Amino acid sequence: MLLHHAPLEFARAVYGINDRASGRVGTMAAQDVARAEGMGVLVTRDRVQQRARSYLPIEGREHCPRCWVFASTRTLLSFHRTDEGHELARCGSCGAEYPNA
Repeated sequence: MLLHHAPLEFARAVYGINDRASGRVGTMAAQDVARAEGMGVLVTRDRVQQRARSYLPIEGREHCPRCWVFASTRTLLSFHRTDEGHELARCGSCGAEYPNA
């Protein structure tokens, strides 16, 4: 299920890049781009697209699609059960949450 989130994070990164280029630095996507650039990571359309395509979580060591696409870091996700009984993957670094089937 996490594989489907990498293309969404790519689109989010592109929105962030475009927002920053247009002077809209207050959007969540633009702030994610700024945070990644602050860590010294090159955030360009080509680089984030390459990382989105190469996202491959390994069972038992699933990492955050957002951290991977934006910053090329493999931050492990923690899995929690919701009150409704569904499983939710949560990143401790960026705060992203992903429903898991």
